[in-house]
Amino acid sequence: MRHIVAVVCEIGLFSNRAVAAGIEFHTMVTPPLDPRGMLRPAKPAAPGSFMELLGGSVAPSPVERRQQLHTVLKMRGFVVAFLLLVVAFASGPMQVQLPIWPLLFLLASMALLSGLCLLRLKQSSAVGPWEVFAQLFADIAAFSLVLYFTGGATNPFVALYLPLLGLAAALLPWPQVFGLAVFSVMAYSVLMVHYIPLVLANPSDGVHFHLLGMWLNFIASVAILVVFVARLSDSVRRRNLALGQAERRLARESSMAALGNQAASIAHQLGTPVSTLSMVVADWAADSTLQVPQQDLQAMQLQLAAIEKTMAQLRKQVSMGRYPQQTLGQNPLAVVTRFLADWRNRHPRHLLEYEHPGRKLEEGQRVAEDLLTLGLSTLMDNSSQAYTRSGNDHELKVSVHIAPQMFTVKVLDWAGGVSPELLEDLGRNPVQSHGQGIGLFLLGGLLERAGGQLTLQNTGSGLLATMELPWMT
Repeated sequence: MRHIVAVVCEIGLFSNRAVAAGIEFHTMVTPPLDPRGMLRPAKPAAPGSFMELLGGSVAPSPVERRQQLHTVLKMRGFVVAFLLLVVAFASGPMQVQLPIWPLLFLLASMALLSGLCLLRLKQSSAVGPWEVFAQLFADIAAFSLVLYFTGGATNPFVALYLPLLGLAAALLPWPQVFGLAVFSVMAYSVLMVHYIPLVLANPSDGVHFHLLGMWLNFIASVAILVVFVARLSDSVRRRNLALGQAERRLARESSMAALGNQAASIAHQLGTPVSTLSMVVADWAADSTLQVPQQDLQAMQLQLAAIEKTMAQLRKQVSMGRYPQQTLGQNPLAVVTRFLADWRNRHPRHLLEYEHPGRKLEEGQRVAEDLLTLGLSTLMDNSSQAYTRSGNDHELKVSVHIAPQMFTVKVLDWAGGVSPELLEDLGRNPVQSHGQGIGLFLLGGLLERAGGQLTLQNTGSGLLATMELPWMT
């Protein structure tokens, strides 16, 4: 009889894992797998229109284009402010005769263009594939006109074409960069012939002024390269890091989906043995001549009822094909209280201590009920199994903490803990560890997808599991 009760308990634990895997399987869209079970790379998109073909094979996303446009506008503001200072210094202390009004008109026009662009970005987040190119083209055209009024190719600031093109190369696809480069070369070539020469108060100061202009040009170029291009490189590194994390998360979710598919199939096969056991237990309960320990019979009935409830939940989720959103937002304290009362009935030999939170729930604070119940079931059943393996029946402590961003549940046992090598993989990878590995792996993945976290740590005499769930909005 004891062995039969143990088998029923194991079926109940597995059915909970099957529901967890089934939830994950039916709420994910996973990439295709090749016959070896590895992720197949997505097929490259077919070329679209001629404009898309000119835009390069890998076009930036709308979010990236928006960030690029902000970078261009910041650089434009820096260049306009720098040129205003140069014009003021040249026409003032250096006494260089400049066409002030045309220059001010050009610089004011660029500032106005930046203001209009910022206003449009506040009203709409959409940035076209050629908008960044158009803004840089306007910058190079305006800079060429400024050079036309200030000495053309003889102006030492003509070298500012290079950092502008460097910024374009860091932002744009190569066909657009090539177009800007051709335009810059043509503008430079025209400025070698057609320009308004600078008129100096003292022509003998020409070499000195030219060297000073080259020095200022070098400072401006260094500032553009360091401030903008270096920040762009750092942004690319961060994006690559985020891409690597997304790929690892995708591989993990693909493994969880495969586990969910297998668990849902096996859980379906459990229907017949569970029904058989239910009939046997019902016959035992109806037979007054059969000497069956009432405690064992009650334990089997409770376990079978829990299994049938879990199987019904799994079938409902499979038929719906998605996670039941209508049951998400629930009072977490009420959910914990109900679960602990049920868990005490299923595990009467354990001493369970419940530590209430030190603060009350605020209005509207709710968590995902199914995820909270699954987490409590996984962590507390694992602790129960650990006590069974160790041969001890110690106290199990559950504590709840309420924070502004998270609802935290801690489960502490005194069953000896786990080895440090195993602790590193539990909750992160599917491992074989007396029934702990798969359940914790599924729970960790579900919490991560929901914005929560699962952490495990040895306490010297046992294991402390901490589950964090975000509040639902």
